[in-house]
Amino acid sequence: MSKLALRINDLLIAFKKDFQRVSVFSFVFFLVKGSAFAAALWLSNMVSVTEFGLFEYALSGGLILAVILNLGLQGAYPFFIIREKKDNYRAIFFFHGLLVSGLILGLIFLNKITGYWIPIKFSLMGVMASVIGMQVLYSTILKSHEVLIPAVLLDGGLFITVNVYNILIYFGVLSFSLELLETGLMIYLVGLWIIYFRKYNVIKGQFSFKKYKETIDFGKHLVVSSFLIILLTGGARIFIDYFLAIEEVGYYGFYFRLAAITVMIHQIINIVFFKKMYQSDTNTLDHYFSLFVGAILLMSISLSFLVPVVFSNVLTLLENSYAEYKLLYFTLSFQVVFWIILALNENIIYREELSSKMNKGFLIVLLLMLGTMVVLSRLEILDIFWLTIINMLAIAAAVEWQFFLLKKERNIHFTNTHLINYLALILFFVTYNFIL
Repeated sequence: MSKLALRINDLLIAFKKDFQRVSVFSFVFFLVKGSAFAAALWLSNMVSVTEFGLFEYALSGGLILAVILNLGLQGAYPFFIIREKKDNYRAIFFFHGLLVSGLILGLIFLNKITGYWIPIKFSLMGVMASVIGMQVLYSTILKSHEVLIPAVLLDGGLFITVNVYNILIYFGVLSFSLELLETGLMIYLVGLWIIYFRKYNVIKGQFSFKKYKETIDFGKHLVVSSFLIILLTGGARIFIDYFLAIEEVGYYGFYFRLAAITVMIHQIINIVFFKKMYQSDTNTLDHYFSLFVGAILLMSISLSFLVPVVFSNVLTLLENSYAEYKLLYFTLSFQVVFWIILALNENIIYREELSSKMNKGFLIVLLLMLGTMVVLSRLEILDIFWLTIINMLAIAAAVEWQFFLLKKERNIHFTNTHLINYLALILFFVTYNFIL
């Protein structure tokens, strides 16, 4: 009896420690992510739809280019350091961050002093790409060692910088311009470069170009995977600018921000349990994934109705455009659910070394998506609503390919999570006509 009491007491102590850790982390996470989430929405209140569209365009392009700049090393780090336990490879990742951020800083500075031979929207895109890439890489390093709070601060760094700029605009210290925003992000990028330099300088003796080539060879499939994923999940703003207009990019970006509230919840789970995703068995993951995604689905649908009521008097763009763009918001509320399932599966795909096979299916899905958009554009029936629905269905199809691949190649069955994916699709089509 005394042994049982001791065991229960040990479990309670362990639970209390985990609860306190997650609670403190969650508080910091929501503080940082709340600030980051508010940054773009606050900016939308102070600029025109066209200016906001240019900001969203640069951000979307930056997210895509960041994948190329990182060369898949954000996926290589947990593989080499956690799974393969090759701790002497750590210098490789700091060297890469140091090299990339230094090169981009030099290029953008040269562009500034020579009068923008690269147009500002592409120059800003380049700075954002470097900032995002360096944030993601170092955040992955921290998450791999469960250094969670600094990882959260890094993940939100770009938008925290934007929020500082928002404050200066709000109080009349500065006015909005893409050039000033670029300067602010360059200052932040210098800070990231210094961090990488200090970390690399301590362990630079571990570096070798042979190891660097090995990690890049591993990461090349991840680059393609990440590139295809980001085009599927975040490339819509680029496609909207190409097929429609920059103003529509502004509307899409605004409602995407509102729909992505639930993504913050996913990011908590991904950061806290990142290491465990490389260690847990399939049944355990499926159980928790399905519960989590089911809750996200309910939350996302509920928020799509609640947010316009609660925030219409706070957000000018919401008040002025919701009647016309409510279908866009509703579709995006479902899209983020498929996006979250895709992201959860992505970690398992990397763990099982199936990224190269995943790429083939994703490429087909992406080409079919773009082909459909081109056909509808030629028929002059493509609008922002059809484009978003096509994008959403493409993401859902990519998720189906992941489930198929895991089942066929590794006999991994995410049965419950798979059912949630079907349920989300059915709910969208059942409720779609009520939103029209």
